[in-house]
Amino acid sequence: MPDLAGVKKIESFWLRHGSCIGGLRPPNHIDQKGTSMSTLFFQKNLPVWERSLRTIVGLAVVIGAFLVPLEPWLKWALAASGASFVAMGFIGFCPMCAMAGRKLKS
Repeated sequence: MPDLAGVKKIESFWLRHGSCIGGLRPPNHIDQKGTSMSTLFFQKNLPVWERSLRTIVGLAVVIGAFLVPLEPWLKWALAASGASFVAMGFIGFCPMCAMAGRKLKS
């Protein structure tokens, strides 16, 4: 039988500290409402309309970065920024919004 002492220490840490850093939740966590979050690691903090807008704007920035004649370093910086917006749109989680305490209305 495997030693579960380390798992129990981590679990008690998460349960003691209620709110998790940056919206992260541990696997198999049960919140105060009794809901299991076994597959949810990030709590979504962006509404659907904003996720769609971030995805569209991110794609436009990536495409525009390569269509407009710019310095190569600026092209890649804009493309990386646009790609991060697209990723946030798909995932539905924004780290800066989590730091500010933004949550979706239930």
